[in-house]
Amino acid sequence: MEDSMRRWIKFAVGAGAVWTAGCGTSTTETSSASSANATPAPTKPAKLNVAEPAVLQPVPASSLAGENPPSDPTVTARAAFQRLVVAAENGRPDDWTAAEEELKQLGAAIVPALIPALEGDQPLAREMAVMFLAQLGPEAAPAAAALENLLNDPSPFVQVNAASLLTTLEDPPSAAVATLVALTQHPENNLKITAIHALGNVPTAETGAVAAVAQCLSHEDSVVREAAASSLGRMGRGAQSTIPKLRMLLTDSDPAVKDAALFAIRQLDPAITDGDTPTINTGGQQDATPK
Repeated sequence: MEDSMRRWIKFAVGAGAVWTAGCGTSTTETSSASSANATPAPTKPAKLNVAEPAVLQPVPASSLAGENPPSDPTVTARAAFQRLVVAAENGRPDDWTAAEEELKQLGAAIVPALIPALEGDQPLAREMAVMFLAQLGPEAAPAAAALENLLNDPSPFVQVNAASLLTTLEDPPSAAVATLVALTQHPENNLKITAIHALGNVPTAETGAVAAVAQCLSHEDSVVREAAASSLGRMGRGAQSTIPKLRMLLTDSDPAVKDAALFAIRQLDPAITDGDTPTINTGGQQDATPK
């Protein structure tokens, strides 16, 4: 896909985020536009002509059965996804938006339709498929095996979304965690942030994951620092060793980073209550002052 056709947008997945590629109108913009269009007021019902009542004629059941046969959601999803890929390939934002909306409305029904794309040899189709599945979170569990096979995909975009989605499932594979740890060092910040957020989903903090995320606390980009602090706060007791580094962020120039660090410290240190404000103390001793 050409760079001009890509927009990288964050989506919430559980407590994490998803790196997505859009064509034309972004999902965020689309949802805003939808909410801006007010639902028209209901019109008054038409009055029946009681003087000339309609005569109802019986309709054979056989004729009704063939008019609107129930559609197979898998078939519908597969067709919509194909239109999405074509729209991305040809730079057609209107077609992209229409196909995207149809896929979103189908919800988890898209999973069996997109698994063949995950296993196929079309790079763009794999990117689009993993992007939409990542937005489903645990509902995409039937695709877990195919997703795990994508952890070594040539595209880091595919890798991060596949690994991030796997961390939302019960007992995520260690290979997914290892992939995310490696991607915290990726030069593309949006991809790095997605990996950091996803590591916060891991139920049992692993030493490698904690160290990789903690290293991002000193990143020059405040959004990366905020993501790292927030993720560490969700990692549990296994991340308590990072409290001294988190305390250093309490004087960060970005208020969002300070808030994330404060939240993380309160989550990791049971001695600090919501009514206390932790202070900087690099010596590792507990130190809290009342608000």
